[in-house]
Amino acid sequence: MPSIPPLRKQGAPAAVPDTTPERVLDVWTALEVLSPPAFQRPEELAFGDAGTLVSLGSERLPWDSQGAVRSRSGYQVVLGTVKLEAAAAQLLARHADARIDGLPVQGEAPLAVVFLDETGRPRDGGFAAVSSHAWGLPLALRGEWATLASWSTVDPTLAEELGARLRRTGTGGEPLPVDGQSLTEAFDWLVRTLGLPPELVRAPAFALRSSEPLPLNSPFLADLIQARIRLGGQVASQQLLIYLRGLQSEHQTGLVRNDHRSLYYLRDLPPDSRTKHLLDSDVFDGVLAPGRTPPARWPEDGREPLVLMEQAAVNIATLAGDLGGVTAVNALPGTGGTAVLQDVVAALLCSRAEAMACFDDPASAFTATGARLGSASEGPELWTLDGSLRGFEMLWVSPNPATDFGAALPVLKAVASNLGASALEEGSRNDSPWRLAAAALGDTTPLVTLEAPPPSPEEARQQWQTARATFLRTLRESRDLLQRREEVRKRFHAAEKLDHDVAFQESSARRAESEFNDAEAAREQARTRESVAREALAVAEEKLAEHDAARPSAMQRMLQPQRLRDWEAALARLEQAHQKASRDVLGAQPHLTASENTLAAASSNRDEAVRGLATLRVRLAQAQEQVRADRQRLGRRFVDEAFFEQGHDAVQQATPWLDPTEQGPRDAVFVAAVALHQAFNAVVAKPLRDSLRALRFALREGLPAEHAALLPQLWSSLFLVAPVVSTTFASVGRLFRGLPPESLGWLLVEDAGQAAPQEAVGALLRTRRAVVVGDSQQLRPVVPLPDALTSAVCAAREIDPQRFNAPEASVQTLANAASRYVLGNGRPAGSRTLGIPLWVHRRCAEPMFSVSNTLAYSGLMVHAKAPAPSRIREVLGPSAWLDVPEDSEDERVLELLRRLAGARVEPDVLIVTPFEAVAEHLRRLVLQSGLLRGWVEDPEAWVQARVGVVQALPTRDAEAVLFVLGASSEAQRKERDWAARQLDLLNATVTRAREQLYVIGDRKRWSEAGVFRVLDEAFQGRVH
Repeated sequence: MPSIPPLRKQGAPAAVPDTTPERVLDVWTALEVLSPPAFQRPEELAFGDAGTLVSLGSERLPWDSQGAVRSRSGYQVVLGTVKLEAAAAQLLARHADARIDGLPVQGEAPLAVVFLDETGRPRDGGFAAVSSHAWGLPLALRGEWATLASWSTVDPTLAEELGARLRRTGTGGEPLPVDGQSLTEAFDWLVRTLGLPPELVRAPAFALRSSEPLPLNSPFLADLIQARIRLGGQVASQQLLIYLRGLQSEHQTGLVRNDHRSLYYLRDLPPDSRTKHLLDSDVFDGVLAPGRTPPARWPEDGREPLVLMEQAAVNIATLAGDLGGVTAVNALPGTGGTAVLQDVVAALLCSRAEAMACFDDPASAFTATGARLGSASEGPELWTLDGSLRGFEMLWVSPNPATDFGAALPVLKAVASNLGASALEEGSRNDSPWRLAAAALGDTTPLVTLEAPPPSPEEARQQWQTARATFLRTLRESRDLLQRREEVRKRFHAAEKLDHDVAFQESSARRAESEFNDAEAAREQARTRESVAREALAVAEEKLAEHDAARPSAMQRMLQPQRLRDWEAALARLEQAHQKASRDVLGAQPHLTASENTLAAASSNRDEAVRGLATLRVRLAQAQEQVRADRQRLGRRFVDEAFFEQGHDAVQQATPWLDPTEQGPRDAVFVAAVALHQAFNAVVAKPLRDSLRALRFALREGLPAEHAALLPQLWSSLFLVAPVVSTTFASVGRLFRGLPPESLGWLLVEDAGQAAPQEAVGALLRTRRAVVVGDSQQLRPVVPLPDALTSAVCAAREIDPQRFNAPEASVQTLANAASRYVLGNGRPAGSRTLGIPLWVHRRCAEPMFSVSNTLAYSGLMVHAKAPAPSRIREVLGPSAWLDVPEDSEDERVLELLRRLAGARVEPDVLIVTPFEAVAEHLRRLVLQSGLLRGWVEDPEAWVQARVGVVQALPTRDAEAVLFVLGASSEAQRKERDWAARQLDLLNATVTRAREQLYVIGDRKRWSEAGVFRVLDEAFQGRVH
């Protein structure tokens, strides 16, 4: 029986050739130089705290001695702003944009920032910073694309020169406060130096009282520059390199048969035969082996066990992760992408619990460095954490700031956006590590009730021993169950091997019988030959005797000499014949002996083959009987060739090997692992408390240079308490600043199809392994720059924009190309690689499911949503296309809302349109109608969350969607043609609706528009 096949070919992964990561990073850097953080109200720069804003008066500055406001935190002076809409208009005048709604750019961006102390004097060190956008915008307007990537070399010089113009000294050389004239002159100098058109800028008008640096540049820019520097120094993470280059196909394992690489091929196959034709059962046998299944899973009431592709994704991610690199999961809408990540979390938490259980005394996992931060007596002591407990850190990242994916974790929530905020004071020495972790994370409340640490070290160790024993017992029980299933799999393969062995032995027995028959015939021939030779010898001897008797007498020899001569000649001939006969006899005897030996051997071989065949047949019968019993017991969960012949829908919804009722031991392991973490942390409360306090210090002020190498240790200590930190890509650089490459274990990404590929660089740089979940057929990344401009930047560095430039490229598409497991590894040139696909859809009812499935997924999604009641359907009727002219769309939207409000139905509704102009009109329409007053708590918040273009809505789904088309006049064909090409927008819109979809617009005109034909076909026969 062969062992479980390896998850990938041996040897280090090879990147796709002819791709230069340095050039890719240069392109991304150039694009982020031109992508500043925008604000529409100045308080947005202060994270919403309007109280920190101060005006720069023409006669008096906030820090003047006569000023009314002074700040202990000092001041950040915004030295002018760039008007983004005006700048975008000039960019559009030079670089065309294919988007109908134009650039999604509004507001202003800081031109530069000056850091002053509470007296208005420049802070020590570098106190001025210039915006990369302010520097890069004139270059973009001039088309100097190659220069844009050099921002990191220009930035220090610009900042130094700006600072020099602001620094003032008194007669004694003492520094003086910055005055209004200096600010104005510095602003004017900067605008001239950068070459900014005067109509694009606004003079300095305000400052912020804050020590936290305000956002000046793209949140991704610093990490891109850092990655470029490390790449040049050959110290970038292996994971990031693979992400940038992709893997060669021979280092990727395809989940489909090599002759069926295209999803579109499957359109011509009957649905029940698709999985049989598509999936490579040999690959899945190894991937789904119970021996590869993690012993813990995510326990959640009402959640179904993972099905085929979901469990395959978890097994691949957690086991292939030991080898490093990226695992890409293509989570189609309404499938189990989040469930996959949750089970990955459970598996990693269990693995770290195993490492914890190796310590008889958890205190030995921490080693004191002998150093302290701050005061020698009061500052936190610095510790190092045992290496066996590191590498399990989990960073859960999404491009969507509105969704906290850490909120579902049954452990302490870690909201990274608040990390480092002074929510609590450090607390007393009696504070639990759980409370201190919450304080560091800006959250004082765990999401589940966590057992308080015991009051004494003795009790803590006693509870540790109890928790360890419980964990090891539950782990053993779970592994025993999985091992029993693995034995079933091995028995099946042993039976398969026995079947092959029987067939081979039958062939061997037939061959042995044939060889015996041939040997027996050869022996008979040898016997005949020997007998003939002996008969010839006897005749020769008889003739010699007769001839000797006829020998001439002496008289005859004298009288007849010729007779003697004749006799002698005849004697010679007879003697020659006798000799030949003797030789023939001698020659025949070895052949006879050899043939008899061969026959004996052939007989023995035949007997042995017959006995071996009989033995194998007995063993096969026994094995097949056992397999039949196993198959009968497991039913559809038994993974063999017949499993894949059940039909696509049945196979995709199957849970391999384990019955849902048998998942209990895996749930128990997760619960025991969490309890073990709590008990472990209670024992090590002192070093944990010190480490969390030190981390808060590091996030606020940075570690002293002599202790900077301990920053990864401090983060690992936090992850002991909060195993998963949830954040957005935009927060990673600020949150983990100063953290060296590969300091953290795991990056877990959701909604990766919505993130531009450069957004993941900082997170990939700091982690060792990644599981990337998303869908490139749903919402694509939002790009604030004209597509002609971004293509020109790519061309300047000879980079393929289809592969590396959003919106065509995303974190998901690059992860797919870097994943060791993909849908197919023999893709034709120019085609996209897909990661591990999840096909079981549980969100949308019909017709939304069929529209999405036909539109984007070749009919491969499987509908598994259970029927559900819908109050909206009861009031408004079934899903329908409401065929109305454009001037009647407003009336129909309000009519539907009135009917729902009149029936007091919960307004779980999204109002979606393809166009931002229509969306803004609808928001005003709904608010001004007054329908929401008394129906929802906050009408304005409801409108902002539920009315708009789909890519801008924070609400992920709703019971019903009102899809308002707009652009129904003949003059708006261009707008319809644009929308008709946006497959991802239509797909995302229909899959937001769980139960009902009401399309509002001119059906005749829109049904002729590209992808909307699919929508029209879905509503055939649905009249409203």
